[in-house]
Amino acid sequence: MGRHREGNGEFAPCHRRLLADRLGLVTGTSSTPISGDPFWSVVRQRHRDVDLAIVDAPELPRAGAVSTAVPARSAEAIDRDVQALWEALLPGVPAQAQHRWVGDGRDEQRESTLTATTGVSAEALASAAATLRTDGWQVLLPPAGLPRVLADREGATLALVQASPGRTVLRMRTPIS
Repeated sequence: MGRHREGNGEFAPCHRRLLADRLGLVTGTSSTPISGDPFWSVVRQRHRDVDLAIVDAPELPRAGAVSTAVPARSAEAIDRDVQALWEALLPGVPAQAQHRWVGDGRDEQRESTLTATTGVSAEALASAAATLRTDGWQVLLPPAGLPRVLADREGATLALVQASPGRTVLRMRTPIS
């Protein structure tokens, strides 16, 4: 049996071509799309020892295209869950909510921003962090910067921030699935 690999552990050029053919890769012969391409045909002519393969790029959504994917959870259900989370983290603190979809059509998320016009204490943030940990969130309390709680669970991200002495903000991104 002949040697299939060269001393450096790579397949010999003749075996690379054979492997590409067996795997169904499109190589640079005269009947392939490479021969008709102005750039790749020149590369093929100058470097016959190089195997070329053309792989179709995934089709990107057109600008302004509307996603036809049906969310696994409705926007209303996600919004209710975020409101309930606010009430569990900061009971008795009224908040104004804004919700919107963000993403590129393939990886959409629901972004919710709840804002209270009252500040909360450091103890309230620590209590919120403890509640999140109990509920299975991975929680971070950064020691520097604005007082805040950062959390992540199952693709959802959350930031509860004391933005100013009279303003508390919860921003959460939730995947649709």
